[in-house]
This record gives sequence, structure tokens and C-alpha cells, in this order.
Amino acid sequence: MYTLFSILFVISVIGIFKPKLFINLFKKQKELKKIRVIFICLSVIFLAISGSLMPETVNNTKETTATIQPKTDEEKRMDVVNNLKSHEIEAEVFVQNQVEGLLKAPSTAKFNLSEREEVESATGTAYIIVFGTVDSQNSFGAMLRSSIYAKLDYTNGKGGEIVSLKIDGKEYYKKY
Repeated sequence: MYTLFSILFVISVIGIFKPKLFINLFKKQKELKKIRVIFICLSVIFLAISGSLMPETVNNTKETTATIQPKTDEEKRMDVVNNLKSHEIEAEVFVQNQVEGLLKAPSTAKFNLSEREEVESATGTAYIIVFGTVDSQNSFGAMLRSSIYAKLDYTNGKGGEIVSLKIDGKEYYKKY
């Protein structure tokens, strides 16, 4: 409907500025002034009608800002989980560096790590837990496989602070 009035308005504006295009409708060239007056009146009518059809954006924006709902606990939790996903590789590299610092021959280390996210919604704490294995040489040159467990705190956008680091069940770092 709005498009129809827009097209008719454009035609009426053309009639105002180029009335000779519509002379065949009136059969006389002397009536150019009448044609212009008719098209001016039509333009005003179409503007009035199309203006009443336009949505009122001022009132709608006030209503939409008033109807914004706060995020639910589950939505907040999902935001934290998505943020944690962006830190997964960083967490793996961080744990590898910490573990290499504890090995006898860090240059021989071969890591097989995976991670998972954990969010405690009651406290708002966000963790990435990295676990897996590392194969490395001991002081005698024998290759040993050790299990790794590391818990990193990413609460409030922290850059990954170690909460716990265990290798083969032995606690190397525990924050508390």
C-alpha cells in the first residue's frame, strides 16, 4: 500500500515539473496551468496519505528499550562458556609451558591434551580444565607417560590463572 502511494506521488511530481507529458489526457495545450494545479493537489494528498501510513519510529524505540529483558542465569552461563571456548588453545599452551618447566628433559616432551569448560553458575566462577598425557624422557633417558590435570581460572576475563596442577596425581600447584 505504501509503495503504491509512493509511485503515485512520483507520478504527480513529474506532472508538476513536466506537465507536457500528460497533455494528451486534456487534449489542449492551454490547460498546462490547470494540469500543474491538479498534480500539486494530488502530490499534497499523496504525501498526507503516505505520511499517515508510515510507522511511528519514535514511540516504537521507547517501547523496545523498555521491554529489554535481563539475561537469565542460563544465558549468562552460555556467555561465559562461549568466552571460555575462545581461550582453549591459550589454556593448552599455558599448561604445556608450566609442565615443561617441571620435566627433566622438556625438549623431548610430546603432549596429548584436551580440555573442557566448567562454569559454576552459583559463584560465577569460570574454569577451563586441561587434561591429558605427556611423553618425555626421565633423567635416565627412558620415555615415560605421565597424566596431566590442570584447572585454570578464567573468571571475570582473567587471563588464565592456575588453580591446580597435577602430574601423575602429584599436586604441583594448588591455589587456596
